[in-house]
Amino acid sequence: MRRVLLILGCAVLSSSAAQGQLDRHRMEQVVDSIIGSYLVAEDYLTGGVVALVYPDGSSYLKGYGLADIAGRRPFDPKETVVEVASVSKLITTTAFLSLWEEGLVSLKDTVERLLPGVDLDYDPARPVLVEHLLTHTSGLDDRMTYMESSTKEGMVPLQEFDRKYLPAVVWEPGRFFNYSNYGMNLLAEVVQQVSRQAFADVVRDRLLIPLDMDRSGIGYPPDLMPDLMHRYHLKADDNDSIFTEDQGVKWTNIPGANGFKTTAGDMARFIRMYLDSGRYQGQRILRQETVVDAWRTHFSPDTGLYYQQGLGWRILQKHGKRIVFHDGDDRGTESSLVLFPDKGFGYFTAFNDQVGASAKRAIRDALWELVHTDQVVRPKQFVHTSGLDRFTGVYLYMNDGQASFEKLTALLGDVRLEVVQLNDSTLGIDDRRYRALAPLLFEELEINSRVRFMEDDGRVTHLTFGSSTYRKVPAWKDPQWHQLALAASILIIIAAFLGWTLMGLTRIIRGRVRRPAWSHRAWIMADGTAILLFVVFLFITSRTTMLGKEVPTMLVAALTASLLAAVLFPLNLWAYSKLVRAEDVKKLVKWGYGLLVLAITIVLAILAAYHLIGYDFV
Repeated sequence: MRRVLLILGCAVLSSSAAQGQLDRHRMEQVVDSIIGSYLVAEDYLTGGVVALVYPDGSSYLKGYGLADIAGRRPFDPKETVVEVASVSKLITTTAFLSLWEEGLVSLKDTVERLLPGVDLDYDPARPVLVEHLLTHTSGLDDRMTYMESSTKEGMVPLQEFDRKYLPAVVWEPGRFFNYSNYGMNLLAEVVQQVSRQAFADVVRDRLLIPLDMDRSGIGYPPDLMPDLMHRYHLKADDNDSIFTEDQGVKWTNIPGANGFKTTAGDMARFIRMYLDSGRYQGQRILRQETVVDAWRTHFSPDTGLYYQQGLGWRILQKHGKRIVFHDGDDRGTESSLVLFPDKGFGYFTAFNDQVGASAKRAIRDALWELVHTDQVVRPKQFVHTSGLDRFTGVYLYMNDGQASFEKLTALLGDVRLEVVQLNDSTLGIDDRRYRALAPLLFEELEINSRVRFMEDDGRVTHLTFGSSTYRKVPAWKDPQWHQLALAASILIIIAAFLGWTLMGLTRIIRGRVRRPAWSHRAWIMADGTAILLFVVFLFITSRTTMLGKEVPTMLVAALTASLLAAVLFPLNLWAYSKLVRAEDVKKLVKWGYGLLVLAITIVLAILAAYHLIGYDFV
């Protein structure tokens, strides 16, 4: 017993010594300076709040800038209610952990058993487990549409949403990290089902009331809404002058993923509970072993990666130091909750425009250096790895929407990495140089970034940074080639239509009007017209609408046009076969129509590959 007490005493003294190293004044000064610089920048920060929580339980709370520009209402760390976006997932996680430690649910329970009616069909031998929801390894597809509603009245209840709008499982459960809002929303329903209470009530009874978080809640508590921050998006006008656009209230359909609202003061109490091993003012909220378990690695392809996944919590570990954290980002919302468990320190930030993304990164980097003054950066020990050419190729981001029209983001968005071999020992990934630390683990030469390649039967199939995963694809699946083929084909269709128009006008002017064989050629022209309408409607959609709510009307029009083009395509081929056999049609004309039909074929093939023919919304 005496030995145990001695060990505990040493641990306390060691912890106190470590905590004593924190320079509070310097930390607060640095945070103030960083946020202050963004408030006056050309691309300015509208405002935000911060809460620093120290080992002795004291807090530094401060508001900056405006929570409401029109009303000139400043941010108040105790009164202003902030959106936290995905930091909400830590609230959902904590509610689950309180049920888990009581034995009401297991990490190995299958989600389909707990939630009757939820379809997660992938492979009966590899079911989606509760643990997969917490570690973002469920294999669920990603999708933005339907995650929020245009009005409060249009919001979909949790249980109905998970059965009506849940995307398909497209990756093997438990194998890949792919961040999933839908997975965390399913976890919220698990909490609701196991507790036999509404999700918001579970959070209130098990967390908010015991933690005195009386300025917080899931959803839209009426007493909090008057003090809710406004969400802004910075835009440039025709004169390149920056202005803010109010985004209104976000009516979320996924409360388990981004439905929490709070204040900096309330989040300070939440942080204090975790830093005190699950206790708050002498009351046990979570067991100490539960907190420790939540913060250990539950999924990682390689323990050498800097980014690991705990139970709901993200883990960043490098140079022998670590933080556990979660970020939140949405249009008009940037938040971050970061804990330094070994130092007994944590902080929370929330901002109300996109500049907050840069501000929160700068704060994290600065506080990492100030808190981890004792970190030792050792020289990188690279090893020689032969056969680097097997890693080269194109890799696509796996959260790009695989089973619906949102796969379009893979075609238009920045979801592609290209790995090239620079020399016998170095790989290039997006203009960064990597060398091997182990046969499949590589580190960037200039900054602290690591990537791990994954194999299947000795063949490289994926790469991961721990925070995102990419799959290797053959050249013919490279979106860049699809973009080029699509652009060239559409240009051919446009050129054909312009050519027809100019030739027709020329004949009219010269008085050489003759009646062409429209019965055959009209089908080809109609097919091309439908494709051009698809392009026009899609362009209008991209300029006027952001995905996230209901399917935009113009997008429905675009997909209707592509569906019409697909329906007309067999008639197109029939008409072209007739045209080829016609003896009164010049060979050059036949070649021209043949090129047009080929262009239409290529466009339709690409649209089909990206689920852009018909109404593949769910």
